[in-house]
Amino acid sequence: MHNVLVSPKTRKPRSDGLADRWRYWFDNFMARGTVALVSGLGLVSLAFITLMAAVVTASGMRPADGESLNLPESLWGVLMRTLDSGTVGGDTGWIFRLTMLFVTFGGIFLVSTLIGLLSSGIDSKLEDLRKGRSRVLETDHIVILGWSLQIFTLISELALANANRHDTCVVVLSENDKVEMESALQETLGKLDRVRLVCRTGRPSSMADLGMVSIQTARSIVILNSSQGQDDTHLITTLLAIANIPRSHDQPYHLVAQVQSEKTLDVLNLVAQADVEPLLINDLISRIVVQTCRQSGLSTVYIDLLNFSGDEIYFREEPTLQGKSYGQALLSYNRSSVIGIQTSDGSIQLNPTSDRLLQAGERLIVISEDDDTTYLNQADKAPIDEQAITLTEPAPARAEQTLILGWNDRVNSIIQLLDQYVQHSGQI
Repeated sequence: MHNVLVSPKTRKPRSDGLADRWRYWFDNFMARGTVALVSGLGLVSLAFITLMAAVVTASGMRPADGESLNLPESLWGVLMRTLDSGTVGGDTGWIFRLTMLFVTFGGIFLVSTLIGLLSSGIDSKLEDLRKGRSRVLETDHIVILGWSLQIFTLISELALANANRHDTCVVVLSENDKVEMESALQETLGKLDRVRLVCRTGRPSSMADLGMVSIQTARSIVILNSSQGQDDTHLITTLLAIANIPRSHDQPYHLVAQVQSEKTLDVLNLVAQADVEPLLINDLISRIVVQTCRQSGLSTVYIDLLNFSGDEIYFREEPTLQGKSYGQALLSYNRSSVIGIQTSDGSIQLNPTSDRLLQAGERLIVISEDDDTTYLNQADKAPIDEQAITLTEPAPARAEQTLILGWNDRVNSIIQLLDQYVQHSGQI
């Protein structure tokens, strides 16, 4: 038995020829885009026209009934025959005709190539615009990240809230198609007089896409959570991307985010600290359902306070009222109603005692028609209608019966909230 050792075949080093190198250079040049292709075609056209003009001048070719052409005349003649194929029809002399015919064929090739490049470039640019990938050059605008059914109500309310502004831009960044988003907004909202809508296609968790909508110069940012479950992973990644984009001015980001799970609040405090205002959607809706089912007509009050068609709730800082009591602040507004105080640490105190003094950095919570109507009285004391003040006895507690029809993820929280309000003898 013999052991046979077979040595692997030695591969010769690859040597690229001139044709391969030329093909590789040409492929790279064709991949540079329309501008590079048109520039290259222009150089080829210039070289072709110059070469043919030099040939005509050096050979002394001329029309049968004409004089010899100098270099400027040859350049002009070759250029005209390159651009217009009908110019060759007036030439005389067969040698001159054949030469100019060759120039005309070359011009047809160059012009048709140029038209094809321009048409392809325009189509490519229109396709890029349709994809919504161009940069938004806006400042002091509102950015909405994500897409959900709430976006239509959100934009309509923003239009009402900014009715006193001359021009407000709302930018929507979502993974949906730009044309589809614009069509849906147009069909649902119609034409908005004072609000401009700009849609862009991209991932809200991508720093490059966030820079595309100029998020660093935005007035406020709303993050919609389109997830149907309890997962806030997309929200966390979006906030991390925003935190890594430096603000273009001293004011911090003003973020409002839809949160599915209460467990996410601790993570939000670590990621965005005090820059984000979380909205626990499930908890908020559950509380509104419980309150409105126990008090008839309360839903109308909520709608009037939370939308911008009537009076709204505003936060107002009044340095002139610092050191004065809350009772004095109640009588300091003619066109607004004071309902509470926001302390310097952000906590809310609704209807505190009348002798409670306002401290520095605290803001009053008022109900007013608009933000430009929350101003102090011009007179020293607001008029008081004593006859409008009535005292009522609280209704005695009684048993309640509540019927819940249907089932969703909020049923457990609704039952727990109802348990806090109903009497022990009540039935749920």
